[in-house]
Amino acid sequence: MYNQIIDSLNNHIEKDLRLSIDQKKILQKKHKLSLSDSLDKGHWTTNLCLISSNFTKKSPKELAKNLSSILQNLEGVEKTEIAGPGFLNIFLTQRAFLNQIDEANKDTNLFTRVPKNELKKIQIEFVSANPTGPLHVGHGRGAAYGDAIARILSHLGHEVEKEYYINDAGRQINILVCSIFLRKYLPIFLSKSPCFPIGPSKRSHCWRSSFIFLIPSSKVMP
Repeated sequence: MYNQIIDSLNNHIEKDLRLSIDQKKILQKKHKLSLSDSLDKGHWTTNLCLISSNFTKKSPKELAKNLSSILQNLEGVEKTEIAGPGFLNIFLTQRAFLNQIDEANKDTNLFTRVPKNELKKIQIEFVSANPTGPLHVGHGRGAAYGDAIARILSHLGHEVEKEYYINDAGRQINILVCSIFLRKYLPIFLSKSPCFPIGPSKRSHCWRSSFIFLIPSSKVMP
């Protein structure tokens, strides 16, 4: 989808903007099609209208309005939105992503390896479930998602290191150990059950998570 959009942008420069040959060459080198930093801003964003306004002496938003009508005719583009001083945000359809997967399955060379001078060392930390709370389906999703990203980047040639942050030391673990101990043995010392400090707070320094209460309290000393 990137190639279709970038081709459309370059075609717009060549055919629709009344510029000199040199100006068009400069514009083709300077304009960018970048991944948006938030899905609220679409999937792709282009600064073409901002840069071209310097050459055309027209408002960036006016240029963006014209470009928007062109891009919306592309298959796979759901909508476009003008943002800020003249950025154009591009939203893709779900079908566009599914088509990309189909094409990748048909042609294993679709995603070529990255040039050596662009290779990076990348560390991906995923899952890293908090040991002071129960596991949930989100941790499983994070494992599958993180591992898939790591394998894609490795396939492209990057040096990838996958990390699971164990998080088995420090204040949280100390509080967890204290909470488990109190849950199990405090009723003995106070001669009543159930009895458990309310926390965490400066006074109690204990967790009162539901999984702590699943631990059976002791009636007699072991």
